Amino acid sequence: MDTLDRIILISGDSDYLPLIERMHNKSKQIIIIAFDKLLAWELRTFTQNNKNCKYTKIESIRGQIELK
Repeated sequence: MDTLDRIILISGDSDYLPLIERMHNKSKQIIIIAFDKLLAWELRTFTQNNKNCKYTKIESIRGQIELK
């Protein structure tokens, strides 16, 4: 994990919070991508309170990632 600069989590599950916190403590940039209605409040709060962590609604990038 020391060679990583950025972590991208494609899930809204709060089970990942300990991992996100650990990576944040190692100064990693964190991007969480999830459906807005399925993002756990713990992850939402974490992204709001930590400037090195960003949340992207999957709905906003759907056209870029959807297979056609």
